Amino acid sequence: MSGSPNGCRDEAELIPALTDDFIGMMSHELYTPLSSIIGMANQLASGDLNDEQRECLDQLRINGNVLREVIEDVFDYAHIASGKCVLEIKEANLHEVLEGVVHTHYSNIPFAKPVSLSLRIAETIPQMAKFDSDRLRQVLSHLIENALKFTERGSVDIVAIMEGRNLDQTRFRLRIEVRDTGGGIPPEQIGKVFRPFTQLDASRSRAHEGAGLGLAISQRLAQLMGGKIEIKESTPRGSVFCFVAELERVNNRVPRLRIERERVSPYARVLVVDDHSINRRLARHVLSDMGITADEAANGKECLDMHNRSAYELIFMDIQMPKIDGIETTRLIRKAERERGLEKKARIVALTAHTLNGLRQNLLEAGMDDCLSKPLTRTDLESILFQEPGDRCRNGF
Repeated sequence: MSGSPNGCRDEAELIPALTDDFIGMMSHELYTPLSSIIGMANQLASGDLNDEQRECLDQLRINGNVLREVIEDVFDYAHIASGKCVLEIKEANLHEVLEGVVHTHYSNIPFAKPVSLSLRIAETIPQMAKFDSDRLRQVLSHLIENALKFTERGSVDIVAIMEGRNLDQTRFRLRIEVRDTGGGIPPEQIGKVFRPFTQLDASRSRAHEGAGLGLAISQRLAQLMGGKIEIKESTPRGSVFCFVAELERVNNRVPRLRIERERVSPYARVLVVDDHSINRRLARHVLSDMGITADEAANGKECLDMHNRSAYELIFMDIQMPKIDGIETTRLIRKAERERGLEKKARIVALTAHTLNGLRQNLLEAGMDDCLSKPLTRTDLESILFQEPGDRCRNGF
C-alpha cells in the first residue's frame, strides 16, 4: 500500500469499483452452477418418479432455493450498502403485486402446518400506481416469509391501507401491516432485528436458518422508497410489522376486456448462446416443453457465424463468455444489421447472474432488448416468448 496521502486516496477510490467487480464476478461464478442444479431438478420433477426419489428431489430443490436466497441476500445487501441501488419506478397494478406475493407464499405453506394466510386491501388503495414493483415485492416477501417462519400455528394476516392523508395530488403513502400469531420478539432483541447478519437465535441449534439479512435489506429498501419498517407490536401472542412507502398516483383506468386466446410465440427461429453446455441443454429442454425448438451456440463467435448464415428472430445471450462476451457479440450483431439496412432486427435477451444496476445500462447501450436473471424459470421464458417484438417483459429493462 502506498504511504502517500494521494496513494491512499487513489486506493480508497478504487474500493467501490473493486467491490462492484467482485460482486459481478462472484455472482456469475455462483449463479451459473446453481442455475443448472435448480433447473435440472425442476426438469426431473416433471418425470415419473417413485416416492423415495421424489422425496430426495424435493429436498434438492428446497435446499437449492434456500442457497439461492442466501446468495441473493448477500449480494443484494452489499449492493444496497454501497449506495448504488436505484429504484426503477414504473406504472404497475399495485393490487396484483400484493396479491401475487401473498399467493406465492400461500402456495408454499406445508400442508401439515396449521397456519392460515390472508390479505385485505383497503378500498382507498388505488389499483394502478408508479413504484418499483420488484423492490416492493421483495420487501413484502421478506416480511411474510419472516412471519411464517416464526409462526408455528395460527395466522399471518396482511393489511394494506393508506397512511394518513395524501402527500399531495401526485403521491400517497402506502402502509402494509403484517400481523402474526408467533411467539413474539423478546424486548431486549427488538433493537437488533434490523441489523445485518443478525439472528434472534444465534445458537448452533437454532431452528431457523438464514443469513440474517432479510430485514436489514428490507429496511434499506423501505428508506429508498421514502418510508420505513417498524415493529408496531410484539408480545408472546404475536408481532405486527409495519412497512410504509411513498408511491406516485396515476390516472386509474378501467381495465380493458381481455380475451384469452391460445398463445402462439411469434418467434420461429430461436438461438441459445451460453458457454456452459448444461445451461444450454436446460434452456432447450424448457423451450421444448413449451413447443419451441431452439438451436445453440457455445460462444459469441459461434453465435455470429450462425446468425450470419441464417438470421435468428430471438437470441438468448449469456453475458460472461470466453473469447467474445455477450455484450460485444450484441454490438457486432447490431452493427451488421445497420450495415445491411435490415428493418427486422433480432430480439436479444441477456441472460445474466449479475445484480448491478450499471450492468443494465451497459446492456441497453449495447443494443439488447430485455434481461433475464439466472436461474431461469419457465415463467421468465414465457414472458419473452409470448410477447410481440417491441414489448418488454416485467423483469427486463
